[in-house]
Amino acid sequence: MTGPPAVRPRRAAAVGGLAASRAAAAPAVLTATWVTTAVLSLAGAVLTVVAWNHLADGDKVSSLGGALSAVLYATLGTLIVRRAGNVVGWLLLGVGAGLAVMTAAGAYGVAGLTHPGTVPAPELVGLLAELCFIPVLGGFIATFLLFPDGRLPSPRWRPVAWLGLLAAALALAGFTVHPRMVGLPAPGGVSVRFPNPLGVDSLGPVGSTVLVGTQTGLGLLVLPFFAAAVTALVVRYRSGGRDVRQQIKWLAFMMAAEFASAAVVTLGLAAHGGAQNPVADVGSVVSAGVALIGVPAVVTLAILKHRLYQIDVIINKTVKYGLLSAALTGVYAAIVVGIGTLAVLLRLLEDAATDPGEVRLLTAQLRDGLHAALDDLRALARGIYPPLLAEQGLLEALQAQARRVPLPVSVEADGIGRYQRDTEATAYFCILEALQNVAKYARATRATVALACPDGQLEFSVTDDGVGFDTAAALSGTGPDGTGPRGTGLQGMADRLAAAGGSFHLRSGPGLGTTVRGRLPA
Repeated sequence: MTGPPAVRPRRAAAVGGLAASRAAAAPAVLTATWVTTAVLSLAGAVLTVVAWNHLADGDKVSSLGGALSAVLYATLGTLIVRRAGNVVGWLLLGVGAGLAVMTAAGAYGVAGLTHPGTVPAPELVGLLAELCFIPVLGGFIATFLLFPDGRLPSPRWRPVAWLGLLAAALALAGFTVHPRMVGLPAPGGVSVRFPNPLGVDSLGPVGSTVLVGTQTGLGLLVLPFFAAAVTALVVRYRSGGRDVRQQIKWLAFMMAAEFASAAVVTLGLAAHGGAQNPVADVGSVVSAGVALIGVPAVVTLAILKHRLYQIDVIINKTVKYGLLSAALTGVYAAIVVGIGTLAVLLRLLEDAATDPGEVRLLTAQLRDGLHAALDDLRALARGIYPPLLAEQGLLEALQAQARRVPLPVSVEADGIGRYQRDTEATAYFCILEALQNVAKYARATRATVALACPDGQLEFSVTDDGVGFDTAAALSGTGPDGTGPRGTGLQGMADRLAAAGGSFHLRSGPGLGTTVRGRLPA
């Protein structure tokens, strides 16, 4: 009778811990993926320049455009995931990363094949570039099947999704083993062509038919899925409200253009036995322009003009507060320079004075006033109000900061709403200071931020399971390593709370962890 109740909490705790670890890992995965995409795109652009004299004009443009587009897709995906946690963002990020790999690997293959012996395995890397095109194409189509809410238009669309996965698997296998000529830069470039190094001559009639291994076959395979993506957008447009229609209409137009250009390419290649021809070339140019430039442009338009995922709010706030911060920093720098100049003049006056008495007294008073003004200006520079705190409040701002701390931090809130600007800022900066102390000194495995508002008083605490410290030594200005940063930070928290009419409490001891508490009028 007692077994199941005891097991359930453990299972719930395990599930909660897994979810928390995934949530904590997401920002790191986003950042790592974006940085990797940017590095690979840069590498692709550099290798394109290295192989410049061996590239056809159209391949030069498509290779450099692919490098730029990869960063655009990855940036859009990162913004959407950070703001909305939407699967569309992950798909766009994946498309960007795939484009970066495809561009870098394709340029590597061209450089290696046109400069024999300079780099290892150029054929295999070039084949990898062409294989990357299939998941990139699949992710591109899936993005617009799921756009904008990250779900299919209805459960009846699930067979389309499963058929798409099957088609992608068959195409990937076919392009890997089909005996054919690989064209670089991928996909289907004309600058360098070489036999598939993994091609299998004995596939047989069934294998050759089922495993798609040519550009024409791939085009025929994906055309129905392009049509499905366009249809999905049209369905959402017709059933959506005004905002959804504004967000979708240009994307639907772009996808229709992509479908039409892909059809032109496929039919042109089929009519000429897979050989390049003017009709297919024109379709390829239009298709590449839509995919590499048009789609990122209209997604950006939907974000900035039609409030897609409300990312424009964050962008606008960031721009506003960035300009404000720059202006305040400029004023601060100008005043500091001016005060420094005055201080130099005062020292000269003091040294040159024939009557040391009164002049030195005046200069000492002026110097004290200048130091006080500098302290006030530094406090102003440190206390610029964070955009997320202004926009969404204390809880959301602290949760965002908690994800940046290099250890698990949970934020617990009980009845927390919006408060006066000064109140929120005081609590926010005190908690940030406490979390910085945890990260720097505590050697903790986890920390907890708790917020509550009983009896009109905003209360917060920051607790860690670290090594603890001697509070008397810290408050007297001696940190754990013999310096004084922790004591300075604690005193700063106490002063900030006292200025707001609040109170500060500290509990710690060697081996006992640390708890910082604050309370101030709400």
